[in-house]
Amino acid sequence: MELINRIYQDRFDMSDHLIHFTRDNNEESAFQILKKIVHSGRINCGWSERNTRRTIFGNNPAVCFTEMPLIGLINYVKNRDDLSKIDFYGVAMSKKYMFNHGARNVIYGLTRGTDDATILENGVRITPHLPEEEQYRYMLTGIKDLNDWTHEREWRWKNVYNWSEGDYFPVWKMEQPIKYGKKYHGDYYFSVSENIFVLVRTVHEAEELKTLFLTYNYPKYNLENIERTYILPLENISLEIIHNVTNLNKLIDDQICIRIHRS
Repeated sequence: MELINRIYQDRFDMSDHLIHFTRDNNEESAFQILKKIVHSGRINCGWSERNTRRTIFGNNPAVCFTEMPLIGLINYVKNRDDLSKIDFYGVAMSKKYMFNHGARNVIYGLTRGTDDATILENGVRITPHLPEEEQYRYMLTGIKDLNDWTHEREWRWKNVYNWSEGDYFPVWKMEQPIKYGKKYHGDYYFSVSENIFVLVRTVHEAEELKTLFLTYNYPKYNLENIERTYILPLENISLEIIHNVTNLNKLIDDQICIRIHRS
C-alpha cells in the first residue's frame, strides 16, 4: 500500500474517486436531476443511448462514472461547451469502494471485431467477443473514425451481486438495514467507510441540498452515509487548488466542502 501511495503522489492525472455526472435534458436541468438522485437516495442504471441506440452492450443496464480528476472534469465541461452532454453536477464515490462493489473500467475496443455486434429486437446489443458478464463494460471504439470516447475514462457499475433491490446503486437509500434493538446502524452492503462528495456549481445550491439531506431519516435513508457526505461548490475552489487535487478529501482539510452534519 505504501508503494501505491508513492506512485499516486504528484500524479495529477490520477484520481481516487469515480464521478457520476448529470446533464441537462429537454425537461430538467443537471441540478434538478441531481436533486432527484439525492431525494431518491440512489443512482439508476441506464443504457446511455446515443441517437436512440444503446451504447451499453449486454442484457444489463449500468451506472456510468468517469475516473477523470477534478481539473479534468472542469476542463471537459468548459471545452465541450454542451450542457446537454456534461455539466459540473454529480456524485463522487471512492474508487476503491466502487471497485469492491462491482464497478469496473470500460473496455475501449477489442483486438478483433468492432462492427460485428448483433442487435436484438428489444434493442440489446451483443458483441460475440466477450462473455455475457463483461458485455456491459464494452465501449465500441474506432479512433480512426473519430468514434473515440477514451478521454472520458469511463467506469461502469451493474448490479452484478444483486445486493440492491433493483437496477440502481444505493448511495443514501437504505437497502438491508443493520438494526440492533430500536437503533439502526447503516446498511449491510452499502454503508461507506470513505467520504461521498456531491458536486454543484454554487454555495446556494450546496445549501439547498444540505437542507434536503437534513430532513431525511431512518429507515428510508442510510444516515451513516449521509454523515459521510460533503457538498463541493465549484465557486469555492481556486484554479490553483484544483490543479493539485487528486483526492477530494484534501478539500475537506481546506474547509472548501460543506458537510452534511446532523447534530
